[in-house]
Amino acid sequence: EVFNRTMVGYMGHPMVRYGLFLEHGCEKTHNDYMRHALRDQGLDATDYGWASVQLDGGIDAVIDKIERWFIARIAQAPPSVFEPVGLKQLRLGLMGLDTELPPDAAAAIAQVVRTIVARGGSVVVPESASLWGSERFVAETVEQGTPRPTLAYGQRMSTPGLHMMAAPSRHWAESITGLGATGVELILAYEETPYAGHPFVPLLRVGASGVSLDVALTGDPAGWADAMLAAMMDVLDRAQIPRSITAG
Repeated sequence: EVFNRTMVGYMGHPMVRYGLFLEHGCEKTHNDYMRHALRDQGLDATDYGWASVQLDGGIDAVIDKIERWFIARIAQAPPSVFEPVGLKQLRLGLMGLDTELPPDAAAAIAQVVRTIVARGGSVVVPESASLWGSERFVAETVEQGTPRPTLAYGQRMSTPGLHMMAAPSRHWAESITGLGATGVELILAYEETPYAGHPFVPLLRVGASGVSLDVALTGDPAGWADAMLAAMMDVLDRAQIPRSITAG
């Protein structure tokens, strides 16, 4: 169930333009199951490609079918059009597993969250993230009560606002995999130790110290939130490549 939910989340991700389901042919999670899973999430199965190693004649034949499907789809598609949008369209993921988040850093990240949510945008934070252990962050982002998950692990986000995503563990790869499936288009991670980035969702590293940081949280804390927002806009505008990519 978790795998299927995550797979559907990625197929419905705003950064996925073409997606194809490939089955072996005898597994439990077969293509027909995924068609029903897409339908349950309000997605149209005809928007995706479908292939089967067994039904399409073996590995060589199915590879040929996959290549032809992608080539045809790309050839038929209109050119991409880019236009400026506001923070209402932004879906941000927040990460960070460092055990102690400095209060000033927590306050600056909370300010980023409040700015985005106030404009109608969305922010998703895994349950495993150290942000939820910061009294400063929680006090400045949660109106009342104890924060609890509003999204299952890997669940597609359907309503804007601040969300906590359930996380089965504190493992970095598991957390970031589920986070990407929610539909976030950018991930901001507080790190003192660099972790791996995401395969296709840009990841910005911020922190007080460490290597390959995109934003160093040093000097006057009053300017940290603006610095993080500016770096985020540069990445989304394709004016900056995150160091998680350039550093390999």
